[in-house]
Amino acid sequence: MTNLTTPNTQNSGTPNPGAVAETARTPKLTPRCDIVESESAVHLLAEMPGVDKSGVSVQLEEGVLTITGTPAQLASQASEPASEAQRSSSAPRGVWSEFELGSYERRFRLSDAIDPDGIRATIANGLLTLEPAKRAPRARTIEVTAGEVTTREVQAD
Repeated sequence: MTNLTTPNTQNSGTPNPGAVAETARTPKLTPRCDIVESESAVHLLAEMPGVDKSGVSVQLEEGVLTITGTPAQLASQASEPASEAQRSSSAPRGVWSEFELGSYERRFRLSDAIDPDGIRATIANGLLTLEPAKRAPRARTIEVTAGEVTTREVQAD
């Protein structure tokens, strides 16, 4: 099953699901993914907690499938800075957090066995499901014609 490959690997060549690349404001997180193959399609599942339909993007360019996602909480923080009244209110505030908040990005190179026009994507509860359809196998019959058997004389040197 080599229908999808990912450039996001460590030096050992194994996937690096915990990779974090810092940016100026928020870290870029690499979503954890599962890839499952059936007869007709490849199913790619990517975990992007907090991401909904408005925060996800799937793009295909030159055979590379790129998935990106921004959690709704992060998007709302970026677009609406807290006012002084909101910061001083008695609303609950975080004291300790081990959850990382950042944008997600991962790239996959599609093989020739994948139909680029047959990719479906859905997201529910932070789980992005991509279903790239496989191309129909191209089998062809080679016509055999009848002919005469000929012999050639081999000249000795």
